[in-house]
Amino acid sequence: RLRSVKMEQRKLTDQANTLVDLAKTQNVMYDLVSDLNERNEEFEKRLATMEGKLEAMADCITSLPARIAQTM
Repeated sequence: RLRSVKMEQRKLTDQANTLVDLAKTQNVMYDLVSDLNERNEEFEKRLATMEGKLEAMADCITSLPARIAQTM
């Protein structure tokens, strides 16, 4: 009888430890997802800035032949 009680107690302790490990893993995953979201937002901002600069460069290149012709 005592042996079965101790065995059941070990099982419950293992299950409690498993729940704690799962909670820790969930917290780590939440932190990782939050970090990825922040990085994604920063990346999107930088990409939008680059797109604006590329459009400005394309406009300059497009107008370049006309500017060269004006100076000649």
